[in-house]
Amino acid sequence: MKKDKVRIEIYDEDGDMRESVGGRMDWDEIREIMLEALKNDGLPVLIKEGQEKKGAMNTTRMGNEDKREDAWVWEQPMTVHIEYDGLKFSATGRFDDVMEAKDEFLNRIVE
Repeated sequence: MKKDKVRIEIYDEDGDMRESVGGRMDWDEIREIMLEALKNDGLPVLIKEGQEKKGAMNTTRMGNEDKREDAWVWEQPMTVHIEYDGLKFSATGRFDDVMEAKDEFLNRIVE
């Protein structure tokens, strides 16, 4: 079975991270850790470690020259924390996902 390098962050009901487990794991190990977190009232978040490659090794011939496109895209996670009138909001992840969650939180406050 293939083992991927992953990190599982476990958050409590307030959005605070309680634990982080990382390393090379197969599906069964990941599932076991996530189920255990859920049984203990934690919210597990699975993060695949590493970088995403887009266009790497694409080679274009231009005249007598080879032009190699090395486009490594490092997707840096973003974190937003908001506290308002006793309510706490925290989100970590991709920019678009975090901004969407933040907007939804703020819209619900206004309602």
